[in-house]
Amino acid sequence: MEKVVKITRTQSYFSEMKGKIRIVSLSDLHFSKKMSFQRLQAIMKLISTLEPNYIFWLGDNLDNTNVLEIAEKREEFLEVIKMSGEIAPTAITLLDHDMRYQLDNGMLEDLQKEFWQEVSDNKNVHVLDNDIYEDDSIRVVGYTMPTYYYHGKYPLPEDSIGSSDRKDEDVWVLIEDMRKKQRLFIPREGKLNELLFHSSIHLRNGIIQSKLKGFHHVHSGHMHEGLTPPIFDELMPRTLGMISPQRTLFPVQARNIFQTNYGTLCIINGGITKIAESQKAALQKLNSIFPIHVDVLDVECDSHKVKSYTREFSYTNLDY
Repeated sequence: MEKVVKITRTQSYFSEMKGKIRIVSLSDLHFSKKMSFQRLQAIMKLISTLEPNYIFWLGDNLDNTNVLEIAEKREEFLEVIKMSGEIAPTAITLLDHDMRYQLDNGMLEDLQKEFWQEVSDNKNVHVLDNDIYEDDSIRVVGYTMPTYYYHGKYPLPEDSIGSSDRKDEDVWVLIEDMRKKQRLFIPREGKLNELLFHSSIHLRNGIIQSKLKGFHHVHSGHMHEGLTPPIFDELMPRTLGMISPQRTLFPVQARNIFQTNYGTLCIINGGITKIAESQKAALQKLNSIFPIHVDVLDVECDSHKVKSYTREFSYTNLDY
């Protein structure tokens, strides 16, 4: 289904909103040397027809930084980001794969600061590495989860009180890091407060929810829709997936949408690439089963529909 796109539309209402805002988000591009530039151009053309006010890239934009060693692919990625900025103000967050150099026997942390600065130099493009974009209508926070959160074998910082004996995506490592970066999680009154928060795995945790309560929407990816085939998409419980990136079965925050106990709406994007080039070649063939996923979020004021939402989806084809 390389040419099939699942477009999920969410209509969200808040009494304090002024006017109407449309956000289009995409996640987990996992840009690699095998990725077709024509396909990426077609995705951006489709996004343009959706007429967004803002575009969010939710992390794992690269499969690994090795691809940046290929001059042609580097320029292709920069061109796609330039296209995004020409359509609408674009916020990009960075995650594990965006700062990972793949070796034959492992990986190295590799944040290419000069490259991401070059990305951010494009008009209307904002790379939010634990940073904030703000204008008259919206406040967008890009939270970068540290690599040692994703990988239990990575050493913790010296000031950490966490245990060195921990699993991948340990919730207490995440909570500790969020406490250190508390400035990011303070909402701005009178504006739409949006958070780019790549991994959705712990969004049901009470402590995490309390820290995110000032945001209207949390935009996540990472889960690749739990590798849930479209045939099961509407049959399975709302957010349940088939398998997680950690290879655990039936993850409960894998896809779709839910509200926290504080009314924050969590939207989990299914991703552009389901199985990346860095995975086994035999598994990559399964990409033909899954459609590309693009989220459209329309937010408007309605004093009678405080913190409520509706959601629907449809399919379309890429033209290339």
